[in-house]
Amino acid sequence: GVLTTIPKVDIASIEVLTGPGSALYGPDASNGVLTLSTKDPKAAPGYTLELSGGTRNFLDAQGRFAGVTSNGKWGYKLAGEYQTANDYNYAPSYQNPGGATLTPVPEKGTNFNTNVTRGNGLLAYYFENGGRLSVDAGASATYGIGQTNVGRNQLANYGYKHLQLKYTGARWFAQVYENSSTGGSTF
Repeated sequence: GVLTTIPKVDIASIEVLTGPGSALYGPDASNGVLTLSTKDPKAAPGYTLELSGGTRNFLDAQGRFAGVTSNGKWGYKLAGEYQTANDYNYAPSYQNPGGATLTPVPEKGTNFNTNVTRGNGLLAYYFENGGRLSVDAGASATYGIGQTNVGRNQLANYGYKHLQLKYTGARWFAQVYENSSTGGSTF
């Protein structure tokens, strides 16, 4: 979706848990949880570039670069995506009783083009005992039309950000994180 900061080229796995998960994941997980795991720089080093296109001027460009220092102690990665499309072609016309064709004008400020920009980065330190300490950050911004149960919204700089500090070891796990979203200038 448009809220994730993770480009497809950096996804290692997706886990879908159906049903209520609020005991484990909080009150917003009443219908299920979707977990995206990203690729570790040590396990998946190198470059990835993916370009795709299609009808309605669809263009998607994604890239990922990851590596490890020569001593194997530090890992790093950067991943990003830009996606654009003419999501909806607003060209209705109506026939009035007199026979003339009427073409309505879209509401002022309405933009049916979709643009999504997202990216993330990670810096990790690998301990000799197999543990890993990492800092991970990412952001996304979306422009386009969003459908909700109360109508449509013009998304303008609608975005999501995350920052995470995490330690993973053989017997210990700890993390501190912040996730936030912003409506930007959405109306």
